[in-house]
Amino acid sequence: MASLIEPFAGPHAEAVAGRLLQRFGSLHRALISPDDDEAAEDAEILRQVRAARKLVLEASREEIARQPVLAGDRELHEYLKGLLGSETNEILHAVFLDRSHGYIADERVSAGSHSRISGCTRHLISRAFELGARGMILVHNHPSGCPLPSQCDVDTTLRIRALTAELEVALLDHLVVTQRAVFSFREEGLL
Repeated sequence: MASLIEPFAGPHAEAVAGRLLQRFGSLHRALISPDDDEAAEDAEILRQVRAARKLVLEASREEIARQPVLAGDRELHEYLKGLLGSETNEILHAVFLDRSHGYIADERVSAGSHSRISGCTRHLISRAFELGARGMILVHNHPSGCPLPSQCDVDTTLRIRALTAELEVALLDHLVVTQRAVFSFREEGLL
């Protein structure tokens, strides 16, 4: 870990890494922990490391936006795992696309508890219309680490697909992401 934070901590990297490991248990936990302790030792270094993570995510998003977006694209999967895989609560995210699958935007639609998201359909549909989207890829994370969808996930996806089809917005896929895996409803024949 010391070599990874050396650009931020300089010659103190070894000591800073030790303190961060002692406080958080891992670099990953340090990166996803809330920014609520500005007075803590090494807070500025941690702020810089987190900013670097955001920069990498934005660079990935930028690359995805340069070409037609395909739900099975490995770059998209890696971006989404980085964006949502570490979240401790379920998040519903959507990638909004134009008629040619060109990227319009991707954004958080709704957040829930560690095991459930609710009340998202109205906002999702409204946002698709605001953006002029003709297609979308739904994405949500499973903090449990298991990418398999629940029956509630399947039922909700089918309900959203029926609604969006009536409104001429294609639901191209629904992806469930964890830190290490992506489950595709389309690839598994659920959509």
